[in-house]
This record gives sequence, structure tokens and C-alpha cells, in this order.
Amino acid sequence: MELNFTITQKNPASRYINVTLQLQNVNQKRLTLLLPRWRPGRYEMGHFSKNIQNFRALDSKGKQMLVMKNNAYTWEIFNDNSDTTVLVEYNYYANEYNAGACFANEDILYFNPVHLLMNIAPTNDHQKTKYIIRLDIPKHYKIITSLKVIKNTITSYDYDELLDSPIIATPYVQSFSYKIDEYKFYVHHIDLHQKYIDFNKLKPDFEKFTKQILRFWGNAPFKEYHFIIHSLPYSYYHGVEHLKNTVIVIGPHHQLMNKLYDELLGIASHELFHAWNIKTIRPKQMFPYNYYTENYSELGFIYEGFTTYYGDKLLWQSGVFSTEQFFRCINERLNRHYLNGGKYSQSLLNSSIDTWVDGYVNIAPHKKVSIYDEGCILA
Repeated sequence: MELNFTITQKNPASRYINVTLQLQNVNQKRLTLLLPRWRPGRYEMGHFSKNIQNFRALDSKGKQMLVMKNNAYTWEIFNDNSDTTVLVEYNYYANEYNAGACFANEDILYFNPVHLLMNIAPTNDHQKTKYIIRLDIPKHYKIITSLKVIKNTITSYDYDELLDSPIIATPYVQSFSYKIDEYKFYVHHIDLHQKYIDFNKLKPDFEKFTKQILRFWGNAPFKEYHFIIHSLPYSYYHGVEHLKNTVIVIGPHHQLMNKLYDELLGIASHELFHAWNIKTIRPKQMFPYNYYTENYSELGFIYEGFTTYYGDKLLWQSGVFSTEQFFRCINERLNRHYLNGGKYSQSLLNSSIDTWVDGYVNIAPHKKVSIYDEGCILA
């Protein structure tokens, strides 16, 4: 089976990403397409299908085929004429600018594939699936991703790797790279106003903490790694881990190299540490990821809290953070611990489970503890 995606923006101001999916070598009368319900790194249901608009399927003659939704995340296509080629079209509303979502306008096409790239339901023939993603973008756009790109086209045989690889296309990016041992690292800064970034200050600090993290683990599960930093004109702070990259969204951009600099270093170190702790080493319940239901684990405090602790500690041990800066980070966690009455209501293990219930906020006051704060203190 071969899935050919074309991603474009017919009307960038609409915030819709237009997706065309051509299915080739089809041998089924009933095709079921699935869209993930959550993304690794955010242990709650994302319900990405809420952003899908105008889904339709066409046969090889351009005739519209019958499509039925079986539930919130599956579309069943009736291939009654046994066509070997089926064309699927749909739009995805991309209006959420954070480190784990999708955003599109006149200046940028940014998407996390886990949000909008559907997959064919597994069959019993065990044939290997090939995924091809072609970006129909302006010639002056640059593509930023950890996937291999050849002439605006990405090819993958690994759906998990594909979903774990954000894709950005924009002209507003500056980059630098550095090497630690045999590993190459890229830092990409995306902003309409590049005057707010100082690579001369950033590069030596990134090199120091990267080297310290590699020394801690001994070796890496990647050959190349990308830090993808979006700086925004308003206040924001969010990062998402991936095996070969991280996306960081932070602002306001004019404070990036001063007031927000410690936060930028902290989140970059945290997300890089995740390449081992959760992306490589993770609970057995998440091997492999099931994108269509909850992946419960009591160990959220380890893969988030321990990462929080070591992300800051290794910044300190690398010399990027002073002792005072490191203790300030720990003190903030202790203060949140003492102010949260949830520690009297629910255990840390159960709070890890409950990220799937009410996300990362206390819907009911003092209901649970933070897997980040408590895990950090425990580490």
C-alpha cells in the first residue's frame, strides 16, 4: 500500500491546511482511514478530528464515493468498484500556535503530522506501507524537519517516525549547527523579526548543556537532532519532545535573550533529555504507541518529573546555570508542592493516570498533584 499526501494552502488567510491523499495499490472493498486521537508528549485526548472539514473520497474516474464515519476518528470508504486508486481530500483547521499543534497563515505552514495525516486501518495481508508527503509551497520557503527532504518531498516507511516529526515551511527562519562527538545538532529560530535572537550567545550555552547530557547518557538514539524555536510577539511558553527534535514556542520575542533566556535554556535541556527518557525508554504500556485510545501509565512522574529535575541539574553541571539559578528552579517546585492541597487527596501514581481524565489542570481544586513538580522533588 502506498499513501501519497499533498499538503498545501489554497487560501492561507483561512487558516485551513488542504490535504490530498492518494491511495495506491488498493485491494480492499472497504477502506478505513484513522486519525490519531492524541499525541505522544501530551497524555490526554486531543480529539484532532474536530478540525477536519469537507472530507470526501473519489474513485479513479473522479466519481464521489460513499463515506461513513464509524466514530469520532474513523472514516469508512466504500470501494464497491474495487478501484486500485482512491483519492481522498479534506481540510484541517490550523489555528493553534503551540509546540504540539498546527498553525498556518500567509507567513508559515506548520503542522505536527500526528494531527492531520491519516493512516489506513491494519489488514491481515501485512504488506508494507509507504508514506509520501509532498509540500506544495512557495519557492522561497525553507523546510525545517528532522525527516529527509528531497525537492519538497518526504518519504517514510515508518508511521511512528512520521507522526513524531513536525514539519515547518516558512521564509522566516535562521539556523546554525554544531557537533558533539559524532552527533550533529541544529538550532532553528523562526520569527518574523530575527533581530531578537543572538546566536553568538546561544551557541556556546547549547553546546555546553548538550555535551553534558550526552555525557550523562553515554550515547544517543539519534545521529542528528533539531531544536526548532518559534518566538512569538506575546507571552508564551511550551515545548514538546520528539526522538530527533523538539519544538519550542516562547515569547514575547523581545525578551528572548534576557528575561526569558533561562526559560529557553531550561525547556531546551528538558526536551533534549526526553529523547532518552520517554522517547527511547518508556513504560511497556506505550510500546508501541496506540494513537486511538488512552495509554495509561502510573509512571508520568518519572518521564516528566525526573526529566524536569535532570534538565535543570545538567544545565547546572555544565556551567550554563549557576548554583543560584539551579536552586531557584528547585525552590519553585517546592513552593508549588506546598501550595497544592492535592497531595492530601491523591497519590502521585494516580495523578499520573489522571492526566487522561482532566488533562494537566486541576478542574476540581486540590484534586491531584503535578507529575512535573512532585516527580522533580522525588528525583
